[in-house]
Amino acid sequence: MLYLDLDNFKAFNDVYGFSKGDEIIKFTARVISKNILRK
Repeated sequence: MLYLDLDNFKAFNDVYGFSKGDEIIKFTARVISKNILRK
């Protein structure tokens, strides 16, 4: 399990809407997933 605090995410979500916020979360998850060491 991983917990992230994305700086200013709420402000981004408030300005651009939940659908764009969801895209940011999914993008962040993909980047992390592609860059972690799997054992």
